[in-house]
Amino acid sequence: MSDHAILLTPVQAPQRPVLRQLGAQTWGLLPGLLLCLAVTGAAMLLERLEKAAFGASWLEALVLAILVGTAVRTIWSPSTR
Repeated sequence: MSDHAILLTPVQAPQRPVLRQLGAQTWGLLPGLLLCLAVTGAAMLLERLEKAAFGASWLEALVLAILVGTAVRTIWSPSTR
């Protein structure tokens, strides 16, 4: 027998307050996720307009999303939490 004892403790399921806190954290992410979807939609629309106007897509939606996101962040500063 060894000198070290291993203690096993049962794992309990999370209680209700933890689940409520997780739900509150999830709802806290919603504005940022909606902003990401708006930037993505704007970038995809700009790419389609670019194809329609010039016949080719010179800047892909990913690059346009970076530019749109940079413009949004330059114009608007989010509140601190």
